[in-house]
Amino acid sequence: MTDIATNQAEQTALINMNTHREAQLKYWAGYSLTEIAKMLNIPVSTIASWKKREKWDEAPLFERVSGNIESRYMLLLQKDVKTGYDFKELDFLMHRRE
Repeated sequence: MTDIATNQAEQTALINMNTHREAQLKYWAGYSLTEIAKMLNIPVSTIASWKKREKWDEAPLFERVSGNIESRYMLLLQKDVKTGYDFKELDFLMHRRE
């Protein structure tokens, strides 16, 4: 029973981390806090707290660009059917991260 509880706690933490990262990437992509809150179904105050505590506005440009490359790469990976262009873009993005 403990393994299941631990696994569920880990899954919840992972979901929270992913939501947190997704909010950050959307903010850097130009979405407002209100728009992000609606998309992710979480309170604006939560996102504002993350933004302030982690100083999203002060992140170096390189970190923001890397985040957007990561976001695009993950989006392409999740596509069920990929075109030749998708594979070409995935390859390009992978090399940009190296």
